[in-house]
Amino acid sequence: MNDGSVGTTDMVHVIQKVSLRGDEHDMKAFKSLMVLVCCLALVAIGCGEDENGDNGDNGNNDTGGFTLQSCVNTCEEASDCGEEEEWACNDGICEWEDDDEGEVEEFDPCESDAECVATMSGWQDTCDEQADCGETHACVEFEGQGYCALEETEFVVCDDMGFEALDLPLADDGEEEATVCGNTNTECHSEGFCTMCSTDADCEEFGLEGWDTCYDGICGCADDNSCGEDQACESLTIDF
Repeated sequence: MNDGSVGTTDMVHVIQKVSLRGDEHDMKAFKSLMVLVCCLALVAIGCGEDENGDNGDNGNNDTGGFTLQSCVNTCEEASDCGEEEEWACNDGICEWEDDDEGEVEEFDPCESDAECVATMSGWQDTCDEQADCGETHACVEFEGQGYCALEETEFVVCDDMGFEALDLPLADDGEEEATVCGNTNTECHSEGFCTMCSTDADCEEFGLEGWDTCYDGICGCADDNSCGEDQACESLTIDF
């Protein structure tokens, strides 16, 4: 079943399009984290300069989107960025270019805080009964909807992965509960995306280089010192 939220594959695709990139090792860790927490429920249909010709300020802007503070690789030529021909070195910054130009045809913005809890918890599949979920997941009810949620066990500890342990009723038996991993520290932003932070400390808990500052619900870099070697902290404007 599909809950209508933005999927992890789409999210990673979009992050690649706006050049939110570290080195190869960091990106693998970053994508793995996306699979676990489904961070940042947004889809970009363009990025770059705003209508005034600059990158804008932190937070929301007047062009129907917002600005990310992201660590990006610096370069002198395209070969500094990678072997793939889609890499380009533009104004000293590595950017990924192809015919799609980062466009995604459809974007379903969030409509409720409950939807964001499901998205940020990684509950991507809805369910009516336990048979709809895998062995490691429990079909639990949250705000009137059944979700396949990763169940805490002796070997799966929610806190170790940055989640909360939530006791929720089973969708097909409201009298019994299951302890599952989730994230309730999120809400549906007025711009239609699910927030990932409310304080800088929330961002630091992710343990990712370049995610040390909370900008209006989105984690990003504070300055170049937040980023790795041969990287810079840049403003990337995301338009809906």
